[in-house]
Amino acid sequence: MLSFFLVAGLRVVFTVPAELRANWVFQFCWPGDARRYLAGVRRAVGIAILLPLFAALVPVHALLWGPRIAAQHFACGWLAALILVEALFLHFRKLPFTCAYLPGKGHLRLFWPVYLLAFVTYTYGFARLERLALETGARTAAMVVGLCAVLGALGAYRHWLFRRRPGVIFDELPEPETQTLELSG
Repeated sequence: MLSFFLVAGLRVVFTVPAELRANWVFQFCWPGDARRYLAGVRRAVGIAILLPLFAALVPVHALLWGPRIAAQHFACGWLAALILVEALFLHFRKLPFTCAYLPGKGHLRLFWPVYLLAFVTYTYGFARLERLALETGARTAAMVVGLCAVLGALGAYRHWLFRRRPGVIFDELPEPETQTLELSG
């Protein structure tokens, strides 16, 4: 649950500008390599934020379940959190903390059942699978391989998406409320 709310919260916070007037500096100095930049953002979330979270939980889990289960839980949990990062940042094309923010783009009123289903699937569904996998070493190894395969598949899909629509969004435009025909006199 901690990793779900942490990653989902980061995804939302990254869209809010720290200083909107500084946006022009990023646009002026932008080298044009969005794929490497966004990979660095995902890597920072996975290594600088999620890894310490799971590492801090290892001693508690080792006391509760023993060191072997704690290590296996650490590996499975961190890989699942990395999959969540890939899934939530799949269509993320902004520079964190620098781009204009348009409130209401999440459409929470419409998609709350989808968000709730995603939360329940990630937390309870993964916990059930992990519980079954942690019964034996072979099952744990199979789960780790499966999680790595899902992570690789999401990475390949992200790469394919990026080839179709490369670049970053510096200024998000509001969605038009009405459709105009733009007919001239």
